[in-house]
Amino acid sequence: SKGSPSWLSTIAQFLNELNKSTQAIGIFDYCERNRIIKKIHKIYSKLKFKGSSHRDNFDCRINEIKINQIIKKIKEQPDAIFHISMLSITEKAAELAPNYLYLDATIFGTINLNPGKLNTRFIKEHVKNTRRYADRLERIFTFNEWTRQSLIEDFKIDEKKIMNVGFGANLIPYHGPKEYSNSLILIVLRRGLENNKGLYLLLEA
Repeated sequence: SKGSPSWLSTIAQFLNELNKSTQAIGIFDYCERNRIIKKIHKIYSKLKFKGSSHRDNFDCRINEIKINQIIKKIKEQPDAIFHISMLSITEKAAELAPNYLYLDATIFGTINLNPGKLNTRFIKEHVKNTRRYADRLERIFTFNEWTRQSLIEDFKIDEKKIMNVGFGANLIPYHGPKEYSNSLILIVLRRGLENNKGLYLLLEA
């Protein structure tokens, strides 16, 4: 239920397509955190990584606990379990049904664009966790080709398991009259992602 408008559009379209061919879809968000957990994670990150971290061992463990709790409540055998963006596949989830992942990016793109923000200890831990979870997946679908290549080259995941399917937001193009005389361009972007999204490269071009 949270995320950028592009992510929300992608998820909505994905679910609409699935609804056409399936009888029922159960949706759950295992990334929600209460204040206490957030505070503990912040302390853990500062002590271990000297800064904030995401998808470290602490975060992964909380996700695994939540997923296993949800699995216990499932009454019917699911045909598949589909993960969007987050990668925390438990052994119980893998035993219950085939698991699939839809992924938009890897941390290595962030590292290249924002050097110095992630330390080597975190990167090593993150790669180890990602490879462990990837072994429990049937297939990984990526937003773009560079994410697919990163999974293959940086994480050493079998390329046969990864398929690039692209970005799925159903955007309606504007075909009305355009005003060019004022030489202004409106760029809408979430703050803090200027490097990641290529804003400065666009301005340079």
